[in-house]
Amino acid sequence: MKKITLLLTLLFTTLSATISFSQSPKALVVGVNHLTNDGIAFVILEDIPNGEVIYFTDREYNNGTNVFNTGEFVITFTASGAITAGTVVFLNEVSSNNLTVTCTGGGACGTVALSGSFSIGSDGDEFYAYADTDALPENGVTEIYSVMFTGVSGSPGGSIPALQDPTGDYPTAILVDGFPGSAPNRTEYQFSPASLRDGVSQANLENTSNYLHAQGNAGLSTVEFTNLNLAGANPALTVSRTPASVAENSGSGIVYTFTLASAAASNITINFNVSGTATFTTDYTQSGAATFNATSGTVLLNSGSTTTTVTLTPVGDTTLEPDETAILSIAAGTGYDVGAPSSATGTFTNDDTTSITADIAVVGTTHSGTEGFSFVALVDIAAGSTYYFTENPFDNNLLAFSGSEAVVSWTAPAGGVTRGTVIVATETAPNTWTETCNGGSCGTVAAVSGNFDLASNGEAFFAYQDTDTDHTNGITQVDAVLFTGTTVTPGGNIPAGEDPSTVYTGAVVVDGFPGTAPGRTEYRFPPERGVTVDQADFQNTANWFHAQAAATLDDTPFTNIIISTGSANPTLTLAASPTTTVEDSGTGMVFTFTLS
Repeated sequence: MKKITLLLTLLFTTLSATISFSQSPKALVVGVNHLTNDGIAFVILEDIPNGEVIYFTDREYNNGTNVFNTGEFVITFTASGAITAGTVVFLNEVSSNNLTVTCTGGGACGTVALSGSFSIGSDGDEFYAYADTDALPENGVTEIYSVMFTGVSGSPGGSIPALQDPTGDYPTAILVDGFPGSAPNRTEYQFSPASLRDGVSQANLENTSNYLHAQGNAGLSTVEFTNLNLAGANPALTVSRTPASVAENSGSGIVYTFTLASAAASNITINFNVSGTATFTTDYTQSGAATFNATSGTVLLNSGSTTTTVTLTPVGDTTLEPDETAILSIAAGTGYDVGAPSSATGTFTNDDTTSITADIAVVGTTHSGTEGFSFVALVDIAAGSTYYFTENPFDNNLLAFSGSEAVVSWTAPAGGVTRGTVIVATETAPNTWTETCNGGSCGTVAAVSGNFDLASNGEAFFAYQDTDTDHTNGITQVDAVLFTGTTVTPGGNIPAGEDPSTVYTGAVVVDGFPGTAPGRTEYRFPPERGVTVDQADFQNTANWFHAQAAATLDDTPFTNIIISTGSANPTLTLAASPTTTVEDSGTGMVFTFTLS
């Protein structure tokens, strides 16, 4: 008898590990306020009776163990009367852990009990609706109805982590994810006009293009979802692409595949929108589409088929340009509902470089005490010329900087400056500098944006040229960078994705310092600046002071710096005096050879 009992137990255990639960979902979170006042809004997906209980949590589900973790909030919502499908319930935190209930049409349609602290992550969170026999999801739940995923701390948007996806265990669960990678703030299903919430299907609910995202904080809408039809009148259509990117000059294309949830009953014309930073015909060509232009297109799905494709192939060239994207997004049409994902992005990666002549190079930075920076003219610089400096990270795929750290400009003085001149900018007050050099006017240093603050562990400090003051919309060229570390790790080499010399050949890159806080770091003086200095000399950190005590950077000029122009040898000139003479005068012409 014990053997039989053991076999039955093993059989039951094996079966229970593979069971998938399947009930009609009863609720879905359709709106979240991620900043004060925090709040969520959910829609009732089928008629529920008085006393029905639905649970909500931002805990993480584990589909390996079929339970939730502990530590975050659980909301118990109890209907105070019969609630019809389509009703929207808004739970608003009016004070710490105090939630009010407002339902479609005004007033409350239920009560809430909260366990844990009601705190929603500003970068995003996950919001499950589920059924259970108690408010302890860590010991298992009865059914997961749905989940909205808006991101995690430090990484807003994107797809729900595979381990948290409940749809393998609960196949009818509704999953809303794939929002853009920006802080979600107020995110909710569109509601104006109200017709946007009429006749909505599961495919519509799962399509993030139907949601407002990253909006200003406001009370979440309780506009009703009328005529809910989760099954939808038509099969859902989704789109994907492979590969994610191709090199511009590879000759290979990106294939966009449109997939219908069930075989087409007849020929279907699929409508799609075209967007992205790449331009049709100029940057890429297409094949497979019935029609295609810069903003829209169509493709035919044959009767009996479930998939059809459009291929976008980049047009090769030798011009340095940022990575460019091509986005195809499903538009409404006949014979299908727009599903999720409804758009796919492919990237044409730059594989070109351009040779530059650097005009300036960073000579030093001070990261403690009175901060400052210095640079050297690698060519003669004309009066009024403007150059920029920044501690923002550079992206050699986008050919632009990102972030809100300092951008500083320097404008050359009347008369310009000569090759080898060193300009020192010393911060005497926040975003205010004095300029020194080895004589005469040194030009003007001014703040453009952000706050100048060099990290004590190091920075990538760039010198660059641009046609405007916006560092994020592309630049003309990066002349140089002095890399002394990151905010976390001092020293080392500049990250490959920030190295400007991979795209601007000729850019001056100084990196590879020891792993100690840089303090004051600058090219040695004298005698190191009094000899001929080429690019190899300048980029050799053995020629630099590093981790020195705070002090004003030195403005000793370079006698003969030949990174961009000049010669290692002195210049020899020849002059004649006089230049003419009478044949019988007895006066000779003197030819003088002069070494610089």
